[in-house]
Amino acid sequence: KFIAMTYLSEKSFERAKNEFELQLKQQPLDPASYQQLAKIELSKRKPENAANYYLKGLKHLPDNQQLRMGLASTYEQLQQYDNAIKTYQEVLTSNPRNIVAINNLAMILVSKKTDKESYALAEKLVAKFKSSNQAILLDTYGWVHYHIGNYQQTIAALNKAVSLTPEVPVYYYH
Repeated sequence: KFIAMTYLSEKSFERAKNEFELQLKQQPLDPASYQQLAKIELSKRKPENAANYYLKGLKHLPDNQQLRMGLASTYEQLQQYDNAIKTYQEVLTSNPRNIVAINNLAMILVSKKTDKESYALAEKLVAKFKSSNQAILLDTYGWVHYHIGNYQQTIAALNKAVSLTPEVPVYYYH
């Protein structure tokens, strides 16, 4: 694996890919190799290939949450939102406290869906973000409440997000 990582640092992606593939033939239960192969494909702007590496890894390591999170994120890039939702829900089934999965799932539900059930689930998911001191979580909380029409909660959450990180412009625009 050291050789593969060296090739990566030199941006010799095809050589790195070959080394990681060789590594997987010897150790098919190495999640890091699947992740690195997926990252190589993402760097080449080939998210379909990245998704395939994550899926291949999950066949060997079905409980690996890092592979599952990578797959969910890749589905988002592919605009396969139903697959992303399903995959984030799988993550939350085994780890209901995964903040990144909660955050990303809630954002997809309100940004890409329009049904009441999706909005209700997003509201439930982000309920604990209301008292957060992390601007990104407050932003999600505010964005969810904006979509469901709770504008007072939206304004309070987004104002708090801005006050916590005034140097981050995106919070000013939500």
